Amino acid sequence: MSHVTDAFAVLFRHAEDRLTLDELDELSSLAGAAGEEAQNLSQVCEGLAGIVVADGSPEGRGAGNFQESDSVAYLLSHLAHSLDVISGMIDAGQAAQHRANVLRGQEVAK
Repeated sequence: MSHVTDAFAVLFRHAEDRLTLDELDELSSLAGAAGEEAQNLSQVCEGLAGIVVADGSPEGRGAGNFQESDSVAYLLSHLAHSLDVISGMIDAGQAAQHRANVLRGQEVAK
């Protein structure tokens, strides 16, 4: 776990007993939204791969990005943070769905 995922878990743990079914249903949609975010991040990574290839190409001038280790480190750190957010969204969405099922009397095994 990391910072964002942990923060989602702490917030949900403290709020879950006070959330209405409508609010839980809204939060449970985070799991689906996380899938969309993952797809968007995949497309961004694909575009970045093209830039990196252009920068490493011996023919012509590169785009100028990711030629320094600091810029690569920043990029990878940002990607890691984005994946952490997606993970937190999934966890919170699943926890909300489970809580909503419990409140509706549809207890499910973990």
